[in-house]
Amino acid sequence: MKCQTCNKNKAEVKLEHLGKTVCNKCFARSVERRIRKTIRDHNLLQDNDKILVAVSGGKDSCLTLTYLARYYKYKPGKIFAVYVDRGDAHSVKQALAGEKLAKKLDVPFQTVSFRELFDVGITDIRKLASKFKVNMCSICGVFRRRALEIKARELKCNKVATGHNLTDDALSYLMNFSKGELKNFIHLGPISLPKRKGFTQRIKILSKITDEEIIDYANLKKIKFYPNTCPCRVGSLRYNFLPVLADIKKARPGAEFSIAKIGEEIGELARKKHMDFKLKKCKKCGEPSSQDICRVCEYLKSK
Repeated sequence: MKCQTCNKNKAEVKLEHLGKTVCNKCFARSVERRIRKTIRDHNLLQDNDKILVAVSGGKDSCLTLTYLARYYKYKPGKIFAVYVDRGDAHSVKQALAGEKLAKKLDVPFQTVSFRELFDVGITDIRKLASKFKVNMCSICGVFRRRALEIKARELKCNKVATGHNLTDDALSYLMNFSKGELKNFIHLGPISLPKRKGFTQRIKILSKITDEEIIDYANLKKIKFYPNTCPCRVGSLRYNFLPVLADIKKARPGAEFSIAKIGEEIGELARKKHMDFKLKKCKKCGEPSSQDICRVCEYLKSK
């Protein structure tokens, strides 16, 4: 079967959202074209940016790092690769994968740990999750976001780039649809944290690329990554919604694109309605917070 785009090469990859099968060359072009369009449409990158790339060692962050390293190779902007160490058995291998790639791309690499910043480890996260009756992913996410924020300020970065992709966003939209939480839509989409005093803007250049496409593209371009998933993921609401999204995609291939499109429109409405509320300063650490005591300090107090 010939590629349904160029009609020359052998068709090897199925583009579900377009309903056609294409060759490797056309597939790579499709992925790269959508990344460029996302950057352009949402004004994600400027030539003089200093960007912290949150590198987990997985396929998404490794592709993000690879693309941004090439983007800024001949531009005045600068990027830094940062790995956040949770203190579990996977962290050593994940950090090594990220460090090897950063070295190959000639990008400065640093590791920052929960133990170093907050004096907590994976055992503490497990205990806190049990105490607050939430999943480990929720606790870990709070510390991880704060760690990246602290490091971004230290490196004087004006943006934090994460590896969240289209599938991640579609899952987030579905979860928040189910919970009816309009305010949470503020932080979704290609710009996952709009400009706001006290926070470094977060961007996602892969927000139009599916999970499956990233695996295929990384393998095609020989981008090495650590394949195992985070141990905190099991039991999270996101993890439980994976089969829901899978069933939707069986009924309607390419549904992730439709869900994300509607989700982004709702996000615009959410920002108009909720972005004007004033943030307080945490009475303990001084970080921006919607409450008198931020969640990081609340968790540390209960450790």
